[in-house]
Amino acid sequence: MKRVLWLLLAAVVALSAVSCQKIKGHGQKPHSGLFSIEVGGKTGFINGSGKIVINPQFEKAREFSENVALIKAGEKWGCIDRSGKIIINPQFDEAGDFNEGLAVVRVGDLWGFVDQTGRLAIAPQFASIKVLGAIHLPAVTAFAEGLAGVRINGKWGFVDRTGRTVINPQFDEVRPFSEGMAAVRVGTKMGYIDRTGRYLINPQYEVTILLDAIALNMHAFSESLAMVKIEKQYGFIDRTGKIVINPQFEMTLGFHDGLAAVGVGGKNGFVDRAGRYVINPQYDDVGSFFEGLAAAKVGGRWGFIDRTGKIVINPQFDDVRYFDGGLCWVKLGDKTGYINHAGSYIWGPQ
Repeated sequence: MKRVLWLLLAAVVALSAVSCQKIKGHGQKPHSGLFSIEVGGKTGFINGSGKIVINPQFEKAREFSENVALIKAGEKWGCIDRSGKIIINPQFDEAGDFNEGLAVVRVGDLWGFVDQTGRLAIAPQFASIKVLGAIHLPAVTAFAEGLAGVRINGKWGFVDRTGRTVINPQFDEVRPFSEGMAAVRVGTKMGYIDRTGRYLINPQYEVTILLDAIALNMHAFSESLAMVKIEKQYGFIDRTGKIVINPQFEMTLGFHDGLAAVGVGGKNGFVDRAGRYVINPQYDDVGSFFEGLAAAKVGGRWGFIDRTGKIVINPQFDDVRYFDGGLCWVKLGDKTGYINHAGSYIWGPQ
């Protein structure tokens, strides 16, 4: 699962806690039906048929989330609606996708939250985590289940949508809430709390990566199971903390659509909730299943497999994301485009 490790590092550099284009987080939202494209160094959007609906004009743009998209003009981030109209003037140094009506923003060294009218719902007040003296890692997580993680004086807690502290800062790291529980780190161990801050599962598991504000919610509960690391191997626990799939994997992406990608002996396959192999480890790398297909890497190229492990789109791409809204972003050489489930280009390659 080299892909996972690379994605983790890339996500940290690219506004880690608030946006990730490669692997969708838990609680996947319905797709907007609009897809970002780049033409001549500018970003715009197409619809599912490949028709340009927002002309390429922005330096950068994130995918639509909750019917709005973050765009970059000059050195500042703002927001557009589905017609391409700017609804929040570019003014933020960094910005993340909208979740539950609020988006993470950075002004100078401080992080806060803005609503879709541009009003600062929670004023920037949480100091950046500096890496190499230049990279501003967020001191907040996106909102999930009504709460957002915040870092105050070196410790993490949670606030509600008004900015009121509901779980006092006391943790060394937190992950967003998922299925009513949040993974938290104390020292070098991970445990799980409820929405009151009470431990449901005491800290006892190894940490995947010791980085505050990590993008991918690697330890989150998904489909009532969470991945945990014990003696350098990954397995799964249920909501009581009981181990239901023994630690035996080198890496896993967690469960999605009933299957979990796992790595063993340098190869990757998929297991079901009982830990039985549904697709034996055979691929150089894989992604999770979305819309019935999962990315799989063979011989240095990416293609897609179905839930039986059959290759349905031949490995041919240098990079891919995941199917969402019926399309998937792909890259071949220095050209990118979107393909449908049949592997046919809807847009590009450009």
